[in-house]
Amino acid sequence: MSKLYDVFGIGNPLMDIVVAVNDDFLKKLSITKGMFNLVDYDRLQHVFGEISNMKQEVEAGDSTANTMAGIANLGGVAAYQGCVGSDDYAKLYEEKTINQGIRSKIVHVDGHTGVAVALITPDSERSFATYLGVACSMKKEYLSPAEIENSKYLHLTGYQLEDPMLREMAVAAMKCAKSKGVLVSVDVADKGVIARNRDFIKGLLKEYVDIVFANEDESLALTGEAPDKAIHSMGELSKVACLKIGKEGSLIMEGGKVHKIPGYKAKPVDTTGAGDMYAAGVLFGLTQGFDIEKSGKIGSFSAARIVEVYGARPKFNLKELIKNI
Repeated sequence: MSKLYDVFGIGNPLMDIVVAVNDDFLKKLSITKGMFNLVDYDRLQHVFGEISNMKQEVEAGDSTANTMAGIANLGGVAAYQGCVGSDDYAKLYEEKTINQGIRSKIVHVDGHTGVAVALITPDSERSFATYLGVACSMKKEYLSPAEIENSKYLHLTGYQLEDPMLREMAVAAMKCAKSKGVLVSVDVADKGVIARNRDFIKGLLKEYVDIVFANEDESLALTGEAPDKAIHSMGELSKVACLKIGKEGSLIMEGGKVHKIPGYKAKPVDTTGAGDMYAAGVLFGLTQGFDIEKSGKIGSFSAARIVEVYGARPKFNLKELIKNI
């Protein structure tokens, strides 16, 4: 039976507001450089006041949503679910999601939509002032089993594996997927989340997950090993393990065999969306019936292209660019 969606993603929607600043500006706002700085609503309003006269780029954010945007740009069919509020940002978030070719399954709840103000310094590093709002309000009751069943893959991230309510929702979604023969993909996404929940995450990967994504820091937090050994340990937790090693490319283990996927040349200006776009390329390839090596190359190529522009969403046609891979 053909499926309606290639990938159904569940995430934590955040409106991304990108601004170029200097290090002194970060100090002025007491923002720790290179980190997610959680702020309350009042402090967010203060940040808005400080950046009001600066050039701003507003985009729909979230790791899962970025991956779904990449899949849609590559020519796949991606759906996205998560919670937004009842404000103007909620309307804008859904509008941008739909305009990027993603099938919106967004849930609107009372409250403020989450916002991440990304402050980019001249060294291309991003520092965040993040107000979560209702981004972490996704309950298992909001899940649509019929939508999940109608997908080739279900994709989540480590950001859903710490908060108790999100964790309950994520496990319910994975159970639903597995019961219907839908493959499960997880990008572990954050070394801190892994460090605090290592045993739980390893158990979850082993029980439910078909493909896992991690970078070097995340794989170290998960396995305690360097990449050449970590890829084997990750391969014991999931049918397919993808370990991203920056500009060097990636290591992918499938069926006991490790594939070294080369990186593609790039002139990076903003590396934030690289991992999300890599996952998009790999998942797109697999849903189109390509083998893991070609899928990995599509992932590497897509990641190389996204780091050459500001923002985590493609503003070019990857579907055309990958034709010669």
